[in-house]
Amino acid sequence: MSFRYLSGKIVPVPEASVLPPYQMPWCFGCGPDNEHGMHITVRAEGDKVLCDYTFEKRFEGGPDIVHGGIVAAFYDDVMGSVLIAHQTPGVTAKLSVNYRRPHPVEVPIRAEAWVSRRSGNKLELEAVGYLGDEILAEVTGLFLHVPRDPDAPGLTERQRATIRAFSTGQVYP
Repeated sequence: MSFRYLSGKIVPVPEASVLPPYQMPWCFGCGPDNEHGMHITVRAEGDKVLCDYTFEKRFEGGPDIVHGGIVAAFYDDVMGSVLIAHQTPGVTAKLSVNYRRPHPVEVPIRAEAWVSRRSGNKLELEAVGYLGDEILAEVTGLFLHVPRDPDAPGLTERQRATIRAFSTGQVYP
């Protein structure tokens, strides 16, 4: 399958990498404790993060298609899990979704995401969404690694606990 907007280059995941079931329990994308969230689940497969997902009817924008902003949030979250697999917590600096086809509601799709390039604290990620063998979207993103000191001033206790958990390889509190 050929991509229009992606390089397809893949930076290997570190060998000792472990992908937790979610990034943070309150996360809109993947958090199990967010009652209004998307409840995305991902898995590591080789140097990629994969996600099989069915958008619920509540995410509908046009008739029987997912709202474009929800689609962007979906890929942002899947790509965020790639950062975790690479043991590099970070934030989204730029996200570009090339919508090739509408994403249907209530139909299973598959997403694959990976790091395509890393330079210092900048990570370039790519993702692709599929409906069967058909490409729905090609996504690129620039993410910034944000190393955090849990004792830095201005952090909440929840932020401190999250930083400590990540640095010890635990699932977030």
